[in-house]
Amino acid sequence: MMPVWLQVIAVFCPALTSFFMGIALIPFLKNYFKLNLKSAADSESCVYPTMCGVLLLFGTITGLVLSFALYQQFSGADRTGITFQMESRAVCTVLGYSLLMGFVGLFQDNFKIRVVIHKNQRKLIDPVRKLWKFLAVFLINMVFVRMLPAEIRNFPDVVNALLLAGFWQFMQFPEQETDGVSITMGMIQFLCLSMLFLAQKQNLCAIFSFSAAGASMGCLFWNLHPAKCRLGQVGTFWFGAAVPALCLMTQKMTVFCLYLAVYVLNFLPALFRKFQKQQFMILLQRAGCKPGQRIAILSGFALFCCALAIITQI
Repeated sequence: MMPVWLQVIAVFCPALTSFFMGIALIPFLKNYFKLNLKSAADSESCVYPTMCGVLLLFGTITGLVLSFALYQQFSGADRTGITFQMESRAVCTVLGYSLLMGFVGLFQDNFKIRVVIHKNQRKLIDPVRKLWKFLAVFLINMVFVRMLPAEIRNFPDVVNALLLAGFWQFMQFPEQETDGVSITMGMIQFLCLSMLFLAQKQNLCAIFSFSAAGASMGCLFWNLHPAKCRLGQVGTFWFGAAVPALCLMTQKMTVFCLYLAVYVLNFLPALFRKFQKQQFMILLQRAGCKPGQRIAILSGFALFCCALAIITQI
């Protein structure tokens, strides 16, 4: 069992890191946006800059490195054991995969700042661009799945890669409508995954999810509505990689499906013409729900799904 004091460090170290980094980073991002905007129509972005997801990356890395070092030093874990080495390799692979996706999002956010596409051109380009983006994510997932230990790959690699790509795609939608919803749901999911990993004695995976949850807590102050800094695709790409990858580490398809359910719920109304192809968050907004209420509704359902996942697996 991982010591409680180490669990506390794994959460609060990345939380403090991401929070205090925001004090310096957000004013820098505001100035960066002002210097790089190409259109006066995007002037509102100067007030609410994107790339807040950078705080998540740094916070998670800080907490993971420190907690992992302390765990090796004080837990008495057998570092030469096959189980420890397999889990360590898997966690490093998940970390590299999620960071890669985060940096891809960083590149795309930076590109959007520098290049403003005309609205008529955007309508023609977006569907094709989204398809190529999904295919690129699928190919990255294929490489990631192949790097995981064989014991974790309970399904064919193509199936795992498609599941991860689908999860990633669904996770891109909520933040587009309400600031703070993605990071709140992600924080809840990471914390519940930590409990699940502890129950399954996957301590290294628990350290990762604790660190990710802590980084989300620290970043929440800057991203909660009204956001001082938006997650951007740095954050949503990172969430879309880290959450499903950790769900895959549980080796339970039930957990994967329950974690995905909240994002499917948000997108489900868009499939019906009756709702004018609007997502659940947009429908709530049109019904007069305030941002805090919208966050509470979707996050509450996320917590319910996470609780079900824990109950069914313990």
